[in-house]
Amino acid sequence: MTLAALACALGACALPRDKPRSGLARIDHIVVVYAENRSFDNLYGMFPGANGIANATSAQY
Repeated sequence: MTLAALACALGACALPRDKPRSGLARIDHIVVVYAENRSFDNLYGMFPGANGIANATSAQY
């Protein structure tokens, strides 16, 4: 928890950028959500572009 608070505090200290960024450069933060006993499809299956269990083959199990 302390590491997360430190990351938030340091992020607030960032200097403003001169010109707007585009594409992947626009991403400043990535938040990962974990939930015990939940599958990828249960948490993220409806996200656009998610490639979950529906596209897996039997060899991947």
